[in-house]
Amino acid sequence: MQNVFVSNVLEYTGPGVVDVLSRSNYQVICHDRSFTDPKKRAEYDQKDNVVAIAAQSRENIASELENFGLAGR
Repeated sequence: MQNVFVSNVLEYTGPGVVDVLSRSNYQVICHDRSFTDPKKRAEYDQKDNVVAIAAQSRENIASELENFGLAGR
């Protein structure tokens, strides 16, 4: 399974993109401003092939993405 990062998943094209990618057997690493709330993050995390991250700054997002082999791409 390949990993892909999508930011602002609850806005713009995010919801549709996440649905298509997760159904296409990608693990979708998801960012959204609302994911600083642990309850919202945990709720979103229940979707198949989806991981919601809490990070908000570029540096913290990059650090979390390193765990999925996505940093520097």
